[in-house]
Formats: sequence, C-alpha cells, structure tokens
Amino acid sequence: NRRTTLNDIIGSDETGFYAIRTKASMFLDFTFTLEHYGNDLRPINSVELELTTNGRQRTGEFALFANNEIYIFSSYADPQTRINDLYVQQVSKKTLQATPPVSIAKIDFNGQKRRNDGAFEFRQSRDKSKLLIYSKLPFEKNEPEKFELLVLDKEMKPLWQKQITIPYRDQLFDLESMRISNDGEVHLLGLVYKDKRTEIRKGEANYSYELLSYYDKGTREERTPLSLAGKFITDMQIGILDNKDIVCAGFYSETGTLTIKGTYFLKLDAKTRTVITNTSKEFELDFITQNLTEREARKVGRRAENDKDIELFQFQLDQLVVDNTGGVFMIGEQYFIKRRITTIRNPTTGAVTTRTDFLYYYNDIITIRINASGEILWSQKIPKRQLSTNDGGASSSYTFGVRNGQLLFMYNDSPENINYNGKGPVARAELNPNYGIVMLCSVSGSGEVKRQPVFGTKEVSVLIRPKVCEQISSNEFVLFGQRGKKQQFAILNIKD
Repeated sequence: NRRTTLNDIIGSDETGFYAIRTKASMFLDFTFTLEHYGNDLRPINSVELELTTNGRQRTGEFALFANNEIYIFSSYADPQTRINDLYVQQVSKKTLQATPPVSIAKIDFNGQKRRNDGAFEFRQSRDKSKLLIYSKLPFEKNEPEKFELLVLDKEMKPLWQKQITIPYRDQLFDLESMRISNDGEVHLLGLVYKDKRTEIRKGEANYSYELLSYYDKGTREERTPLSLAGKFITDMQIGILDNKDIVCAGFYSETGTLTIKGTYFLKLDAKTRTVITNTSKEFELDFITQNLTEREARKVGRRAENDKDIELFQFQLDQLVVDNTGGVFMIGEQYFIKRRITTIRNPTTGAVTTRTDFLYYYNDIITIRINASGEILWSQKIPKRQLSTNDGGASSSYTFGVRNGQLLFMYNDSPENINYNGKGPVARAELNPNYGIVMLCSVSGSGEVKRQPVFGTKEVSVLIRPKVCEQISSNEFVLFGQRGKKQQFAILNIKD
C-alpha cells in the first residue's frame, strides 16, 4: 500500500529486529503496526496496535527498547475531562501483544483551546537505565513557562516527578535539547529571547542560551547562562561525561544566525557549575572551500585576503557524540528549504493558476573532533548534494553509526561521485531507484575519510530512506528502501 511506510526501527535482540509501520487513512488518521523480523529478514510476526481510549484513537508518541523489553507510548487528549494522558504499554516480544495502557503523565488543559493541550517529549540516559518524560504544559499569554519532569527507571516505574515554573514567558523560551544522566539528574538546554521572538536586534543577538539542571529528584535547581564573548552562538548541544561534567559544543558566527564561522567547546564542572574549559576555533580556508567550484573558491579566497568574513551557510548541528575519553565528535549537515511559487496564465482564457512547491536541500555533512582537554583537533567535510521536491526529504540526509572509534555515514548518492577525489563540487545525488547508489563514508578518529559504494539502487529497485535506517549492533545496520508499494529491508554487515 502506498500509504504504508516504515516509521521506526526500535530495537533488536538475538532473534532479529522490531519495527513500527504506519498507514495513513483518508481522514489523516494513522494506524500503527508492530513487526518482528528475523535475522534472515523474513517476517516473524505482525500486529496492528490498538491505540484507542473511549472508542477514540490515541496519538502514537514513541516506542523504545529498554531493559530488553518493548514499550509503546501513546497519548489521548480527552475533550470532556480536558486531560491529556500519556500512556505506556509493555509489549510481549513473542506475541507482540500489548498490556493494557497505564497512564503515567497528565496534562490539564482546562480553560484552553484544543490545540493548546500540551506535548510530551522523551530522552533516555546513555546507559538506557533511565527515561525522562518532559511534559510541556499549556501556555497562558504573558505568563511564565511551565513544564513537568518525570523520571522513570528501566522498568518504567517512576523515580521522581516535579512541576517546574521558570521566570520566562512561554513565547520567549524554547527547549533546544535535554539530557538525563545515568543517575537520573536532568539537564535542559533552553534558548531565551530578551524581549521579542527575533534572533537579531540592532545587529546583536537577541537571545542567549541557558542550562537548567535538576538534582536531588528535582528538589534543587541550578541555572547557568552560556555565552561566547563577541560571537553569535548559532547551535549548541550538550552531553554528560562519565564523571558528570557537562560539555556544551556547537557553531558560532560573527555575522548572524544563518552562517557559521567556527566551532566552540565548553566544559562545566559537575559540582561547581563553573566553566573549566572554554575553547573556540575558526574553520580553515581549505575546509570552507572544499567542494566548491574553482570560481567559488577564488571568490572566497579574495574575501579572506581582504579580511572579510567567510562563513558556511545554513549548517545545523545534528549530534554531539561523547566518547569514553571525555572527548566529543560534532556532526552537522547543511539543510534548508526553499519555497517556489509558479504562476501560469492561460493564453486563451486569461485564467491564472498558481502552484507552490517546497524544495528540500540536504547537502554536505561536517564532522569535528574535540579532545577531553577542549582542543579542537580537526574538521572534515563529507561532500554530498541532495535535492527533492514536496516529499519532506524522505530519501535525503544520512544514516549515522559508530564502530571501533569510527564515524559511519550512509546516504543516497550519484554514481558519478564514486571516484570523487575531494576537489571541486560533487554531482547531485540521483534520488532515482533506476540510477542512484548508496554510499558508505567512514571518518576515523584521526579524521581520515574513506568512501565506497555499497550497492546501486537499480539492483534493488528501491531508494533507501536514511532517516529510518538503524544501527543494531557494532557491525550491523538495518537498511530500509521504498518505491511506491515496493518496500525492502537489508542487513549491511561492516567488516574491517
């Protein structure tokens, strides 16, 4: 069925892997099917999840593997009681049957419009022993931001719960990311606007980053402002080290929020919350000009010679990977959307029709290595060009994994790039099942980049969807490809 597609690969065990498939109805509702596939990729079991309360469909929120068990989370905003409940169900791996739903979090939206019924987000700790449920409570105009934190153990039993009010109006606070330590301590990274929801005012950044931390089962709050003198922080992610120190890293600019000039690294002492490491580094000219045409590279070089700012455009920080030495890898991607409006006049009738298309650009990947001392060791660019229209970029972007200290990336590419030598622009990816290839790129701990084709899409007559492919072990990835009604899985085994 063309309206059916893979939603997520949620986990694996010795018998195979488990996935969730969604099907859209004519009325924009979705049904969810839990599937179990063997190590030979043959289906073992498939069960449609009954997500109903009072005869009405619940919203599928997320599914996860914890303690080698499957848990399904869904929500239902009751229009009568004005309560939005978050439910959890444990699923038998053998039968794929779910236990009755149990409410674990509630959002009261009495007095609010239906669209203002709150929202739920989640995050697991690095060792998967804790789960954080973040409940965004309904907002009141010009009132302080409110949210609730719920921390669960690996068996989904509550450890602590706390409702938080912070002194920022809802419209002036955005949650950027959240982390939970293996001990159940919660860290929230927020973007705080000064007076209006605008990024720049009078040439200066109109926002700042703030780290909100909750210790001792939420009874103790610590707030730490984060900034770089004279620089726009365009992106930031946080991580928790084994000794509980907090690392913050991202990109900065000196001209605005759409470009990046370099990268930075901050480390906060776990006990004192003081910044004990603060480093930053501009991107080198060779790094910026990589994957440019000769003309573009000369233009950038002239700007550098004239002491003008040279920055990268529209890169977003996707991940901050913490390793066992206390260092980090940063991974970002150039991503943006353009809207194209086409107006056509009928020469006979004079009638005018207008069409709007959305173009999704997913281009170069960048990786940065920072050691435990905060030294920014190297930056590497993985050249790629992907463009699609009106599909949300379903076959664009990349699948990410880590193996033996190497970063692994898989993405749809053009066969013209198989012998790409790192100089000049790459060809645009062929997002076409009849002509494209799947490329595997590895980046070593020392920054060495290797690329090799995995297979041609013509061999399998589908395009992989990188955003839903998943690493299931240190050596194995589950790949998913689709072309209309045709859908396929594959296991990619990485060998030395």
